[in-house]
Amino acid sequence: MKENDFNNMLELYDTFKKIQNYGYIKSGFKGNGSAGNIFEMLIGKKQDSMSLPDYKNIEIKTHSSTTSYPIDLLSAFPITNKINSEDRLKNFLNICGHYGIKNKNSKYYNDKIYLNEIKYHYDYFAKSYIDFKNQQVVIDFLTYDLILIEKMIWPIKYIYDKIKTKSDLLALISVNKKMFHDGVYYKYNKIEFYKFKGLVFFIKALNEKKIFISFNLELKQLDGIKKVRYHGISFAIHKDSINYLYDTIIINQKLNSK
Repeated sequence: MKENDFNNMLELYDTFKKIQNYGYIKSGFKGNGSAGNIFEMLIGKKQDSMSLPDYKNIEIKTHSSTTSYPIDLLSAFPITNKINSEDRLKNFLNICGHYGIKNKNSKYYNDKIYLNEIKYHYDYFAKSYIDFKNQQVVIDFLTYDLILIEKMIWPIKYIYDKIKTKSDLLALISVNKKMFHDGVYYKYNKIEFYKFKGLVFFIKALNEKKIFISFNLELKQLDGIKKVRYHGISFAIHKDSINYLYDTIIINQKLNSK
């Protein structure tokens, strides 16, 4: 590992320890990403970039200390013809989406799909696999008459390039959440650093169902016009499986020698 990478980790570790000493911090954000948004604000990150790491060359991910919500490794929209990608998603959501319990003006598709599985739904099924000939991850959504609804494709090189650019070095921060009378508060407990092992390990983790593809899509109708709200399609992993994909970096020894 480059010494500059290590120095950036030490710098982020020192910053984390200062934030940790603040104790519980009131959230000024809404939604599931509030803890991450607060931390990014405290370290001085001003504008989010979907393609670049959060802190110098380190991607930061927060996760709950008490629940097992998965960690989104990278947001990865499937490769489609950009000219008709919006129409294709609308068609997909019209067929595969479901109405909200309270909101009948929107259709949602929220799911997680593991590789090499067939996932059955009421009137369609999804089949996921790696096309080794063309070097791509594929999910086919089909009716039970075997009519193709949508084929979603992620070239393996595309995934690898995104990980190397965005998440080659990873900092995972565990967070506690508490509700007080005046709002939600977060406390940052622990930071751990990781280095991406490589593409072979990514494919192995996919095959062994340690990584899954997470969908969070909405087709919303406003004033008679249907629009896709893209909340996310991502490759995700649970914290207890992170070492299938990343090597742990121990920085305490270097800290103690300073």
